[in-house]
Amino acid sequence: TFGSKIKLFRSLYKTYSFLIDRDLSGLATNLKKVAEWRDRFAHGDIYFKAKGESLSNHPYVSYYHDSKQREQELDEKFFVETINVWRSYLSYTLCSSTH
Repeated sequence: TFGSKIKLFRSLYKTYSFLIDRDLSGLATNLKKVAEWRDRFAHGDIYFKAKGESLSNHPYVSYYHDSKQREQELDEKFFVETINVWRSYLSYTLCSSTH
């Protein structure tokens, strides 16, 4: 699974010196976020909340984390964070390919 690949990556990062010289901690953190987002969308429900006779402006995704039901509002803040995580990943990938 994607999660097990991230765990393997983190283990390699902590173990091998050729990776320690590179700042991969941000990459590992961002990969974990991507895996969490993927799980939320793959296994959660997307819905709008009722506000009186109308609906919320943004959709929500409900999901389980640590055996507790949670929800994430899919608003501008969420998508800005998502874009920034992907930009960070792409920036690392592009910088790595030039070495």
